[in-house]
Amino acid sequence: MNPDYDKDIEWFRPDPRRRLMPAWIIGSGLLGLGLVATTYGFSQLGRDDHLGLLGLVVGLSCVACGMLTFTVSALRVLADDTCLGLRVDGLLYRRGGEIARIIPWHAVGEATADDDGLAVPVQGGDDLRIRAPFADIEHAEIAERIATTRRRALMGLPLRPR
Repeated sequence: MNPDYDKDIEWFRPDPRRRLMPAWIIGSGLLGLGLVATTYGFSQLGRDDHLGLLGLVVGLSCVACGMLTFTVSALRVLADDTCLGLRVDGLLYRRGGEIARIIPWHAVGEATADDDGLAVPVQGGDDLRIRAPFADIEHAEIAERIATTRRRALMGLPLRPR
């Protein structure tokens, strides 16, 4: 286990549903089309072997492509390691495959949330602007938690119950 994990207080990940939905709609459509074509192919096998075979080939190809669409999109979206973490030593932000950026609490400004996302001013560096929605929590709630943790850290209070 990484000894750095004991500094984590809480962390947040973007909600993958919005990025998964288009690919999963396409995959569902391919599966549905494959089901209909395969059913048609089986029903035509005794009557017209050419149409039955064509229906089976098209149907099974659509089913395979639909499953491949599901799998590839899920792997691509879930492999994204974007996260925002509240830690004892500062605010952690990692986007995609980049190296995590830890901003000490004394350099973190007052976080705000608006319609455009979450904004965290950083003294002496690039401000954080996070537009992606997080899973099961609103930007305003995260901004409030950042502010609370920042105040506690700057006052020297314990950041987690012992």
